[in-house]
Amino acid sequence: GSHHMQTYWVGSERDGRLFNFPWLWLVDEKRWIPREDGFIRPPDGTRTFDVWHGACVECHAVAGEKTRRADGGWAPEAAELGIACEACHGPAEEHVRANLDPLRRYRMRLSGDPDPSIVNPARLDARRSSEVCGHCHGMNIIKATALEQGHRFRPAGELAETRIVMRTSERARREALAPAREDGGPDPRSARDWRNMQRFLQQMTARDESYLRDRFWPDGMIRVSGREHNGLIESSCFAGGNLSCLSCHSMHDSDPDDQLARDRQGDEACFVCHPSYAAELEAHTQHPAESSGSRCANCHMPHTVYGLLKSIRSHWIDSPSVATELATGRPNACSLCHLDRSLGWVADQLDDRYGQLRPPMSDDEETIANGVRWLLRGDAHQRGMIAWHLGWPEARAAWRADDGWERYFLGHLLDDPYPAVRSIAERALRAGAAAGAGSEPGSAGPVVDYDFLMSPADRAEARARTMASWGPGASAAAFGRGQALLLKSDGRLDRAAFDRLASQRDDKEMDLRE
Repeated sequence: GSHHMQTYWVGSERDGRLFNFPWLWLVDEKRWIPREDGFIRPPDGTRTFDVWHGACVECHAVAGEKTRRADGGWAPEAAELGIACEACHGPAEEHVRANLDPLRRYRMRLSGDPDPSIVNPARLDARRSSEVCGHCHGMNIIKATALEQGHRFRPAGELAETRIVMRTSERARREALAPAREDGGPDPRSARDWRNMQRFLQQMTARDESYLRDRFWPDGMIRVSGREHNGLIESSCFAGGNLSCLSCHSMHDSDPDDQLARDRQGDEACFVCHPSYAAELEAHTQHPAESSGSRCANCHMPHTVYGLLKSIRSHWIDSPSVATELATGRPNACSLCHLDRSLGWVADQLDDRYGQLRPPMSDDEETIANGVRWLLRGDAHQRGMIAWHLGWPEARAAWRADDGWERYFLGHLLDDPYPAVRSIAERALRAGAAAGAGSEPGSAGPVVDYDFLMSPADRAEARARTMASWGPGASAAAFGRGQALLLKSDGRLDRAAFDRLASQRDDKEMDLRE
């Protein structure tokens, strides 16, 4: 890693393997933490160790090879450590040799023709150029036979020669079982890969029933970071044949953090293919043009992916749906901004504005705020996702009354079983304090002397202190939010309702494989 969280490797003196160092460096916080505490993993689980040549060498080095020494020990090799030029452009020996000739360089420059001695992903079609990224930014099953024969994926090659892209969606099933070649016939390899994938998944889920759940939402949407290709290829925009990773991202003309091209920072990337929405933005979004509700990605690429102690945008481009939320447990985009409103309220808005049929739902879903309900009752991923959004400025702008209502509920997470959830909640509370949300004049803010890795007794005390710091004011019940925020008619918090929801917390173990 480099931008947010860094892991290091140590060599085994016994057999040459490289193991991950058991501590992580958090770049922004400038501190070390135990490696297990940087991920959503079972808090009482055993320590795990990744091995460099087991999987990491495939993507975190160029042309990594899982080679052994003569004595049987491991001696992994690579053309270059790190993600360097040849990772995206392919082998460059011929390119370097040909361009030692300065006359050739000038001729190529003046002609404007592409240089055939090197691969440029920008000159590939959308599918092939995205596979250059998907080779690493994907949840893939490596075809062992191909690797045993020494065949490796190379840019401009076909990913299916060495990988099966792991997909569990209905779209994937239809495409695999009824694909079409240029001659109109079925593609036997797609059907074969689908069958092989099903066998693989059956074997893995027999060993670990949570195997799929820790990687995908129930409808097949990827839920962990670093697997953007799995999301992209499920999108109708990608199926049209024009959208690729390079439609939005640039490796050489971008901020290195998210690598969005400089002219694709806002809605511009979407308007390239959907220019009509640029002219009539408010008619489409039903939100003021400058609001967070009119940003294309906020509605169609919400932050439902987990990784790096935060929520990250999904690359499966879809539309908000209450029915999908009820079926999958994945909060929809409207719910992730309007955290102080109930799912019933969201359903009414989608019905009134877009004619989306209103599905039946429980009394809690009808009346209790999305943020409150998921934060108290959700699983570890859902709790962390809601905590992150409670600190997200784009969501905070949608509340209309920034009175610190979230403080009480975030305070509850300061003693969550999962260290990663506690860390996210702490940062969200500090974000609210920095914005002045509900802070009394001269207040030190909602989190004082807290560390998400402090002792259980100290965490419990910090939880109680933070929750006690919030007293509902008149604005908390404004705009019809009182019942949604568990407030009684007199404005006091309904502790019985809070305790009931908290007792229903989903405590299944989660091990999100980001």
